[in-house]
Amino acid sequence: MVTYRFILLGFLSLLVACGPRENNNDASQTKQTKEPVIEVGEDVQAETAYDFLIDANMNSEIQIALSKAAEEKSNNPEVKALGQQIAIENKIIQNNIIQLSEAAGVEMDPALSVEQLGLLDSIQSLSGNQFDEAYINAVIAGHQEDIEQFTRLADKTEEPISRNL
Repeated sequence: MVTYRFILLGFLSLLVACGPRENNNDASQTKQTKEPVIEVGEDVQAETAYDFLIDANMNSEIQIALSKAAEEKSNNPEVKALGQQIAIENKIIQNNIIQLSEAAGVEMDPALSVEQLGLLDSIQSLSGNQFDEAYINAVIAGHQEDIEQFTRLADKTEEPISRNL
């Protein structure tokens, strides 16, 4: 978990260091090409570093919401402790994402996708061991998705530093 956080923060720091998305290299260029605007809350796969930043924020938001539910609904002290730890780590990650997005000029508001809202509702409707199992499976799946998105972005980028993270 800690290694994943450092990898994510390292990548996001690189994103900010690369500067804003605007292309001002050619003053004679009459039309600038811009990446499509992606609203937070849309169900999209991370295709660019900026999309990844938005998705990372959304994924932290769902982890925080699920962890809050675990703290409130679980009867298992180990699941409650896991929820507390995941919430703390994701709040730190989310704060860093927001700072980095502001520095990169990416506007971001915490939001959940329709799929994430459905997941949250379905898990919150459970209780006892069913809740604990669904919560733990959702946490694992969320982290696996984050790793896959990071790997996909790293494979697509031409920036050698990003590829070696």
